[in-house]
Amino acid sequence: MRLKKIFHVGVLVVLSVVLFAACQKTDQVTSPSFESKSDEQGEVFVTVTPISLGESWDFEIDLTTHTVELSADLMAVTTLVDAYGKTYLPISWEGDPVGGHHMIGIIKFPSVDADSFSIRLVDLSGGEESIFSWNSGSTKKNTRSE
Repeated sequence: MRLKKIFHVGVLVVLSVVLFAACQKTDQVTSPSFESKSDEQGEVFVTVTPISLGESWDFEIDLTTHTVELSADLMAVTTLVDAYGKTYLPISWEGDPVGGHHMIGIIKFPSVDADSFSIRLVDLSGGEESIFSWNSGSTKKNTRSE
């Protein structure tokens, strides 16, 4: 009889843990359906990948060059633009410092209520602009304006 009670208590504990975990609100929504986009800005090769679109919108930015020093402050040259043209400034950069020939990290923006959006990087090398656009899980081809 005592083993039966212990067994039932154990089952209740396990069910409670499973139910609790299932009911937890997820603050981050990952976005595996968004592909990486790449562009060349002068001597700098840029790749941008949406990482998560939840409490904050996080994008991995990877810069590579073999000829110039990477001197751009990504907090100053990167913006998020929604489908209505509203521009959002980044809230943080977690990655490599300025300098060298390779920089990689995560740039975070405030959460945005938009189905389509773009990341714009301006003046990484010689005044050019790269625009990387995505739309509701399906991607748009990135464009570059000069």
